[in-house]
Amino acid sequence: FWFLALLGLAMRLIPLGYVSAETTDGVLCLTYFSPDRVPTPRFVLMPGYPVMIWLGQRLGLDGPLAGRLLSILSGLLFLLPLWRLSRRWMSSEMAGIVCLMALFSPLLWQWSPKVMRDNLFLLLFTWGLERLVSASIDRDGRAWGTACVLGVLAACVRPEGFLLLPWLLLTL
Repeated sequence: FWFLALLGLAMRLIPLGYVSAETTDGVLCLTYFSPDRVPTPRFVLMPGYPVMIWLGQRLGLDGPLAGRLLSILSGLLFLLPLWRLSRRWMSSEMAGIVCLMALFSPLLWQWSPKVMRDNLFLLLFTWGLERLVSASIDRDGRAWGTACVLGVLAACVRPEGFLLLPWLLLTL
């Protein structure tokens, strides 16, 4: 697992300096807290990802670099809940293959070095789903609380995070 994660990190950091164009909501994420020179529809985005970029800027990173590093790290951290979820029903070899397929998935590969909120949402949603499964199968109350927090965070990144709400209510 760690070998795959380090390999994925190295392969995503190499093109980091060559990626220069942000697309669609990546531009809106970068301008979320900037003064309006042109009226920007701020309501289109949930504030979770722009807040993370803003925090990165407060740490001394420029906006695009903070967003790209956040996308890369969250895309790699996504492997942890994916590993735990797949290990529940598969052998460790098959769980490794699932993580390997996710690591080299074209979608994750495309959005990782860009300022896009998709990887952060994927991390939070999958982690929340894994905690819901743990709460349901293992009857772990702490896992249910963690799933609630992760569901709220996922909904702050993308509106699709609200899809966890019915499952949270069902497991309650």
